[in-house]
Amino acid sequence: MVEFDFDVYLRCGAVGDNLKYQWTHNNIVLVHYNESDIIINNVQSSDAGQYQCIVSNSVWRVISRPATILVVARVPGPDMITHPTDTSAAAPFSAVFTCSASAFGHINITWYKNNEAYKTIANKSNFTLTSSHNVTTSNLTILNVAMKDSGVYYCEAWANKRATQSRLVNLFYAVLYVEGVPLKPAVISTSAVTLTVNDFNLSMTCMPQKNNFDYLWERNNGLLPSRAQGIHTSHMSITNLMPEDSGEYRCVLSNTTGTISSDYFKLTIEVSLPLILNHPKNASVNVFDPVVFECMAEGFGFITITWRRDGYKLPSTATTQTTRSQNKIISILRITKTVGYYGGRYYCIAVNEAGMTTSHHANLQIQVPIPEIVDFPRNITVLPGRLANFYCLALSYGSLVYDWKKLDGSSLPNTAIKSFVYRNFIGENTTFYHLAVSNTQMSHEGEYCCIAQNQYGTTTKCAWLNFFLSSPNNQYQLQLEQVL
Repeated sequence: MVEFDFDVYLRCGAVGDNLKYQWTHNNIVLVHYNESDIIINNVQSSDAGQYQCIVSNSVWRVISRPATILVVARVPGPDMITHPTDTSAAAPFSAVFTCSASAFGHINITWYKNNEAYKTIANKSNFTLTSSHNVTTSNLTILNVAMKDSGVYYCEAWANKRATQSRLVNLFYAVLYVEGVPLKPAVISTSAVTLTVNDFNLSMTCMPQKNNFDYLWERNNGLLPSRAQGIHTSHMSITNLMPEDSGEYRCVLSNTTGTISSDYFKLTIEVSLPLILNHPKNASVNVFDPVVFECMAEGFGFITITWRRDGYKLPSTATTQTTRSQNKIISILRITKTVGYYGGRYYCIAVNEAGMTTSHHANLQIQVPIPEIVDFPRNITVLPGRLANFYCLALSYGSLVYDWKKLDGSSLPNTAIKSFVYRNFIGENTTFYHLAVSNTQMSHEGEYCCIAQNQYGTTTKCAWLNFFLSSPNNQYQLQLEQVL
């Protein structure tokens, strides 16, 4: 019996020389199953039935007893009903995590810490497991929480050969614990302080067992940083931490009966190198188009960002814009007008008092097109001796050079003159490249090509010069002369 989508392994054993194997399914030969061991992957309803192995050699042929495969519906795995939650604690207090799962059949729950199976320690931690109406609940209790107990915990429920994992949760060690003896324990009881540092912000909470206290937070028996908020409340925070915020902190509680304080907690902030959060990205633009690169860095202290191109100075059209938010800095590099030699590798350098960090290189490619002939020469048919005119107009980035040549490689006629002339183009007078062939002869017939070239390539357009064998108007002209 096997569930849908599971694999089935079948083995056929025989003794003899030069054995050949062939498997059948419901007496139908399975062409591709000709080994002693076979695996049927992801079984479906069509795979159910009887399987037999035929073993043969040059002397004999035998058939195994049938093996029956029954395919049944999959039994669902466990559902996680209750997930553990984040908690904070410190000795002599305990931390308790709870998770519950439901499933048909027996459920086994395993706890993990930092992705390793958690093992209980005598007089330190224990498990409890209770089951009722297809629901199993497991509690993990850690006694006298110490620093080494902090970490990431989760539970995993197993049932019907399937597993379901809970959410990941954290156990925070309450590093500041008030051990002082109050003047009147009935009024001021033992207190604890928790500490959280997140995204360059510090948060401390003083947790007395009773209310009606006056709160005061201290650092080194003196004043707190100017960015400290809530210094007379149970919750104190410092935004945008700086190295100068290092020191020893404590919480002081008082009322009319006396004063009690927590132990000092030593906070040390070391300046590390800036971290590049967003690296500049590769870009490809057409010549003369703008381009923008962005770099974001994070770190303690005052951070500056500079830009480089292949280790050299930036183009003259480049400008930078910088914005700051707490410990983050964003620098935008803009090049308003690109030219061909602006291409290369661009990168940013973030610097603070600890040193500098260099971003990944971003490649800038400048796409420069070859000239485009927007008005090309036209085919011409003339009488011998007449004038033939060809015109050409091209657009190009950078310098542009024109020339006229014959396609067959022969020289231009001696009477050919190259020049620039003004002609109307889309309603405006525009400079065209002109080829005039005067006193044309039959030997001048052929293709005349306009060549437009810049430093990135060449474009060519050609037109034919043809001749009338006789004037189409000759007969008309003779009649006119007779009349005159």
